[in-house]
Amino acid sequence: MSFKTFLGLALCNTIWASNALVGKLAMQTFSPLQTAWLRIFCAFVFLLLLYPFLRKQFPKENHRPRGKNILWVFCMGACTFCAAPFFQYKGLAASTATANTIIIATEPLLATFFAWLFLHEHMHKRQLLAIALALLGFSFLSNLYKADFG
Repeated sequence: MSFKTFLGLALCNTIWASNALVGKLAMQTFSPLQTAWLRIFCAFVFLLLLYPFLRKQFPKENHRPRGKNILWVFCMGACTFCAAPFFQYKGLAASTATANTIIIATEPLLATFFAWLFLHEHMHKRQLLAIALALLGFSFLSNLYKADFG
C-alpha cells in the first residue's frame, strides 16, 4: 500500500470516527432530525464539489434500477440515508458518544450475521471466532455487567 493510500484511509477513518463526537456537539444546537439532515446535506455538498474531479472514475454504463428493484432501491436509500442517521442521533441524544461508537462498531458483525441468516452465506470457524472475540471486546469496552441484564 502506498503512503498516499494510507494517508487517505487514515483521513477517512478519522472523519468516520469523529461522527459521534461531532453529532453530540451539533445536538447542543440542533435536534436529532436536524443533525441527521445536516450530516447528509454536508456530504451531498462535498460530493458535488468533488464530482468534477472524480467523474472520470465513474463507469459509463447505465445501471438504473428497473421494475420491482426500484422499490427495493428506494427502501434501501430511505433506511440508509434517512432512518439510520435519525435513529443514530436520537440514541446519541440519550447516551454517550462512547456508547454510540461501540454500537456503530458492531454494524459489520450484524451485517455478517444477517448475510448468514438471510442470504445463507457460509461462515467459517475463524469468522465465528472473530465475531465472538469482537463481541467480547465490545462488552469490555461498554462496561457491561451482569447487573445490567436484570
